[in-house]
Amino acid sequence: MRLFLIAALTASLASQGWTADAAIGMALARGSFRLDHSTVFGNATLFEGATVETSGVPSQLRLRSGVRAILDSASRGRVYQDRLLLESGVGQTENAPGYRIEARGLWIQAVAAGSIAQVKLSGARQVLVGAWDGPVEIFNNRGALVARLDPGRVLELETQAPGQEVAYTLTGCLEKRGQSFFLADRTSGAVYWEVQGLNLDREVSYAVQVSGESVPGAKPASGATEVIKVRRLTRLGACKGDPAAMPVPAARSGMGAGTKALIAGVVVGGAAGGALAAIKLKEEEKPPLSR
Repeated sequence: MRLFLIAALTASLASQGWTADAAIGMALARGSFRLDHSTVFGNATLFEGATVETSGVPSQLRLRSGVRAILDSASRGRVYQDRLLLESGVGQTENAPGYRIEARGLWIQAVAAGSIAQVKLSGARQVLVGAWDGPVEIFNNRGALVARLDPGRVLELETQAPGQEVAYTLTGCLEKRGQSFFLADRTSGAVYWEVQGLNLDREVSYAVQVSGESVPGAKPASGATEVIKVRRLTRLGACKGDPAAMPVPAARSGMGAGTKALIAGVVVGGAAGGALAAIKLKEEEKPPLSR
């Protein structure tokens, strides 16, 4: 009878996909964590969509694909074969090109093997993103490239409230190549946009701030991410070659400080390099022995 019950239970679990082959990886910690609302110690098998919640120590997520991700202490996320959905705290991916962290409607992923991407949730809509040992790219949930980070750089982003207009406000040096005009926004990294509008010829080689919206269905010129129709342009001064020396508009109150970009509904601003640091794995503290 006991063997019959075990066989029946195994068949039931298999019918629901809960087999060894359905496992996508392992969660490991030097202490305890919660997996799908149950407390576990040391390690546990991960299945598609499992919720991992840490308390005092970080947890490693080792997937069968070779991807390694880490949830820092006091963090929560849902784990899938192709992404980590970060719900609170800090998440990090290593050796995971193409594997993304989703956070508040943003997709963050390392570009090359060996790159480390780290994401921290803050406030109601803020997302901090850091890159180490390789570049990291950030997309919105419509697939538009929002920013590209070089190694060692940290950006603070703020998602707009639902229902707000998807718009662009970019700052950079206006260039002309052939018959097309390009702007590389200095805040979002090495991302080029093709800009269209009246009287752009006279603004070439000047630092400008432009506001506008993307042109649906338009194919950008080679090297550009999207086509932006300029509705407003402000000349800031002459470009001097060094982006750090380029004139910038006056800082406004709100997120971060200095220049910000509004890109496809996401506000991108600079952040201090020390705002994020690589997660260090540690062991859970043991309670003192009673005497």
